Amino acid sequence: TEVLVQYDHVHHVLNHTSGLHNALGKSWLENASLICDWDKCLSEIATSVPETEPGREQWYHYSSFGWLCGGVIEHTSGKKFQEILEEAIIHPLQIEGELYIGIPPGVESRLATATLDTAELEPIASLISLCNMLEIRRAILPSVNGNSSARALARFYASLVDGGVIPPSHSSLAKPFLGSHPHIPTIHSENNSTNQKQNK
Repeated sequence: TEVLVQYDHVHHVLNHTSGLHNALGKSWLENASLICDWDKCLSEIATSVPETEPGREQWYHYSSFGWLCGGVIEHTSGKKFQEILEEAIIHPLQIEGELYIGIPPGVESRLATATLDTAELEPIASLISLCNMLEIRRAILPSVNGNSSARALARFYASLVDGGVIPPSHSSLAKPFLGSHPHIPTIHSENNSTNQKQNK
């Protein structure tokens, strides 16, 4: 996407340091139809301006991460996100009909309903109920609405480690890759924004 050409390197996106952590953030609660429009969201992301200098601060890109990565995938491959999902993940792992990002018609009865089971998650209660909406589940939202069987999820994560075997915690293979950001992303909040402005 153009935003990457202007402001970002791909590693900023992957490390949650692109500065676009709030891009389309309020759209979740204000307009569910907008976030269900994949191409519209990619266009919105492409014209978003980073809140912080790319590579400088790490903020968890809770929803924009999916559009940013999806935009990179489509821009570099010349193919649609769903095509790459099937070619690179679903077919090689033989999990057809078991993993979706944007469900097709006919699988609704197989879906579990997301619920909250701890008080700590209460602040995101509205997001959980939103994610249970059929319109949201049918949309392409890579950072939010993956639906899969337990077998498909296990196969997917096993494919991400060396040889499909999870290394022990003391192994050098379990360490972050070179170039990864040294700390855990911070979740953005209004308080953080206020403090950030006062510190400038």
